[in-house]
Amino acid sequence: MEYLLRNDIDFEASVRGALQSVDFGQNEAAYSVGLTSFQTIRRIIISQIIPVAIPTLTNTTIGLIKNSSVVSVIGIMEVTRSSLIASQVKYTFFEGYLAAAAVYWVFSIFIEFVFGRAEKYSGRYRRTV
Repeated sequence: MEYLLRNDIDFEASVRGALQSVDFGQNEAAYSVGLTSFQTIRRIIISQIIPVAIPTLTNTTIGLIKNSSVVSVIGIMEVTRSSLIASQVKYTFFEGYLAAAAVYWVFSIFIEFVFGRAEKYSGRYRRTV
């Protein structure tokens, strides 16, 4: 339970930091052109938060995968336990743990790829300084 709360705090801090990166002048500008507060949040604020929040959310998600058995929640048999069972039969512990590490590594690369594409897509209109 403590682990889930800690990760929830990390996610919240990522989103809060991204929200604080948006200048308050954006709200004033939206108000001056006649946008409602909902339209301001949806069209301006969220579109500026997403490219800022994605890198930190990626790191938090990968940390969550590395520090817990998220793979079992997704529906796959827990990798570390299954590698230990297979290793005990043939006494090949190094190969078993190497296979488990490879599975976690591939899963982390997949998560990095998905978040990288999302970051590239969400930041395509972002002006570089």
